[in-house]
Amino acid sequence: IGDIPNSWEVRRVRFLCKITTGNRDTQDAVEEGSYPFFVRSPIVRRINTYCFDGEGVLTAGDGAGVGKIYHHFIGRCDFHQRVYLFYDFTNITGRYFYYCLQSHLKNVVLALSAKSTVDSVRLPMLQDFCMAISSIEEQQTMVQFLDKKTSQIDGFVSALQIIISTLKEHRQSLITAAVTGKLDIQA
Repeated sequence: IGDIPNSWEVRRVRFLCKITTGNRDTQDAVEEGSYPFFVRSPIVRRINTYCFDGEGVLTAGDGAGVGKIYHHFIGRCDFHQRVYLFYDFTNITGRYFYYCLQSHLKNVVLALSAKSTVDSVRLPMLQDFCMAISSIEEQQTMVQFLDKKTSQIDGFVSALQIIISTLKEHRQSLITAAVTGKLDIQA
């Protein structure tokens, strides 16, 4: 974890929340489903059932998304059998937990992965994962700051994706015009 302020505590996740996995498969998704369905990808699908109603943090338990995909959610949802749900938080806010997990879990997964052919994280690894926690007030202040800054960054990323898409279209038009003789390249 590194250096932390003296007033903070380091606690294992097992003492901060409960952890469970879903019981659904990806093929259970429904195009126009009533509830969010969290699978092992960044894309949240839909489903007509829910098994959870509350605040939770979800992450992929195996596959390409291990240590990379995190969701913070409040409400009714369902989730894949290899997706972990953290819920019923004690002495930590769900959103702060989300940011801590997103910041540090990947390094633990890479170091301790139960890899056979793909990266995998197991329940004991998650239960023993350590987090530095401050007071709830400090957590809320950090979350407000991070929400604001990450929202700004997400806005920049979206704007850049539009620019990149436009430049790719222009590139293709230029190539087409050049190879069909519609563009004078002698100049």
